Amino acid sequence: MIIKIGILGAGYMGHTHARAYKEIKDTEVVGIADINSDKAARLAKMYNAKSYSDPDKLIYREDVDVVDICLPTPLHHEYVMKAASNGKNILCEKPIALNLKQADAMINCAKNLKVKFMVAHTLRFWPEYVEAKQIVDKEILGKPLEISTTRLVGTPSWSENDWILNPEMSLGAALDLNIHDIDFATWILGKPKSIFARGLKSFRGAYDHIISVLDYERGSQAFVEAGWMFPQTFPFTTAFRVLCRRGCIDFNFKVPGTAERREKAESSFVIYKKTAPPRYGKIVKKDPYGEEIRYFIECVKDDREPTVVTPEQAKLALRITLAGLKSIEMGKVVKL
Repeated sequence: MIIKIGILGAGYMGHTHARAYKEIKDTEVVGIADINSDKAARLAKMYNAKSYSDPDKLIYREDVDVVDICLPTPLHHEYVMKAASNGKNILCEKPIALNLKQADAMINCAKNLKVKFMVAHTLRFWPEYVEAKQIVDKEILGKPLEISTTRLVGTPSWSENDWILNPEMSLGAALDLNIHDIDFATWILGKPKSIFARGLKSFRGAYDHIISVLDYERGSQAFVEAGWMFPQTFPFTTAFRVLCRRGCIDFNFKVPGTAERREKAESSFVIYKKTAPPRYGKIVKKDPYGEEIRYFIECVKDDREPTVVTPEQAKLALRITLAGLKSIEMGKVVKL
């Protein structure tokens, strides 16, 4: 059975997803849609697909099994609703939406119409993050006490007409960068009880460098730093430490440019255990975008709901991130 894919958006993430499908057995990208018809045509030609300047026409194709939404965030709600209403299974780039009302509508629509719906929170498929989750779940180092994360990058220049830098369209680094590690912390520690955040506002009016503290019921904490107020020459830098009762996991990753050049990254994954010397993890390198897409395609083929990341978990990541912005504005702790 060949799963036929229609990709909405021929930008940075559209290219990333199209490359991933090429490596997945029994999938075929049959259409690429973008209001920039030249970009749609160029990407479609690379994969022997048909190009569209009107995304609706691709959604309405009867032979499309999966609609992959790589559009700017303000369009997620509209096109998830349209795709679901046409019986299509949906993979949507993160964040799920700009606000919780939209997220609720999208989740309910997909459920009611019985289509598969997954939001692409890629850290849940990134090998080092997956390994850390497995170590915690197996209690190899005991109970997790604290998570510290960093995600820093130069000001992005990859989006069409710089939409990602428009606070009204993206809410800045909060929903593009910060939400990644908010979701990771929640994946490891569960739902936090409160968040306190501080942020720096860029000249564009968005909080583009944010430091958050999340507190949990059982005393665990998470410290999350994310921002893109650096020069474009600044390397893509991400790191985490998971402190547990009997040891610590430490991951560091740095690469010039964007995460797409990760094969050139300087990275380390080290497990420190109280009763043993440091162990340097030999993580099997996999494309996290390919892994998330492969997983979703398997769910579609097997007619099962995605569980690695559910729409409700994507909504929770959005809720916590928005609460962090509220905390910055109010200057106090926000309960969740």
